[in-house]
Amino acid sequence: MLPSPQQSVPLVNLRMAVQAALRNHAAHILRWLNYIPQTNEIGRSAVLIATALILERRFNLPLIVSELGASAGLNLLFDPFALSSHGFTYQPHKATLTLTPDWRGAAPPPGRFQIAGCAGVDLSPINPRSSEGFLRLCAYTWPDQTERLQQLAGICPAQRVAIAQGDAANWLRLRLAAGYPGSPFALQHNRGAIFFPPNATKLQASAGNSGTAGKSRHPSGRFCNGS
Repeated sequence: MLPSPQQSVPLVNLRMAVQAALRNHAAHILRWLNYIPQTNEIGRSAVLIATALILERRFNLPLIVSELGASAGLNLLFDPFALSSHGFTYQPHKATLTLTPDWRGAAPPPGRFQIAGCAGVDLSPINPRSSEGFLRLCAYTWPDQTERLQQLAGICPAQRVAIAQGDAANWLRLRLAAGYPGSPFALQHNRGAIFFPPNATKLQASAGNSGTAGKSRHPSGRFCNGS
């Protein structure tokens, strides 16, 4: 465990503590190393909010949001997040938190968007409401990132979106086949998608370019929400 940002510890003491932890808790640490790090950076939702506002301006329809590699699903909860940066503000009704990114470029259009439904899939989803899941998310966050730790503490208990465990390609194929009349289909993922199998990559391209999902034609798009 690293010291908090408010603590000052001599380097030699820190080195000894780390060495002792590696010796005394080797089995536990090795089990943790079997898991792929899943950061669940909530700040990525700033891009998702901007994208949703653009889609709302264009289509004026509630969105169906799907995420590949969703992990704990925290970036599927962006609809109640406020956004404030460099002269523009997005303020939803009863905002749960406010994101303040260092925004570059044109501001997203004003307005309000609606989410008709959201779901995600991951090979190893994390339950952020469990003590073990919450601890894992905190462990993937640097101790000096106090704002991120506070955001995790605030949002994890509210995560109620079920994240399916399984293969992204099979899950996306079934979700596209369901059809969503009257709603744009928004597919999001992070850069971890570069490790997806080829069949999942082809489905992503289909979802983003065809404008067709399953039984009904409707607008669709694919976007990446960060690293």
